Parts: sequence; C-alpha cells; structure tokens
Amino acid sequence: MNKFTSIFGKNIRAVVKYVDLDNDGEVLESTKKFEGKPKTQVEYDPSDEIAKYLNQGYVLERDGFDENPIFEEDVD
Repeated sequence: MNKFTSIFGKNIRAVVKYVDLDNDGEVLESTKKFEGKPKTQVEYDPSDEIAKYLNQGYVLERDGFDENPIFEEDVD
C-alpha cells in the first residue's frame, strides 16, 4: 500500500484493513484510518498489529504496506 488518491488538493485519506480471508473477507476490529497532505509520510507501522494476529493463530498471506509509504496525489 503506497499510493493514495487526492481530489482537489484536499487531504488524502487512507485505510489499513486487516481481513480474515477464511471468514468471507471479514474485516477484523483493527482497522486504521489516516489522513495527510500529499507527498507526506504515512506515520504507521503495522508490525505490532500483525504480530498480535499471528499470536492469535492467523496466518499472514500478504503485507501490502510499504516500508515508507507516502500519500501520493496520483495512482498508477
């Protein structure tokens, strides 16, 4: 997750969702929401949340969160 979209120069919003793929894509309780200016860094480290779910027996299929994500104006 490294690209977010902006409309008319407003703050960009992003959401990180933890999803249980074995339970019809149910979104788990730890959904994080962010807002920021274009070209600024998203201040979030998912490693604690990932570790929490791994300790609960979940299996990480994909960590789509980049190491240094930024809010970008355009999506490829």
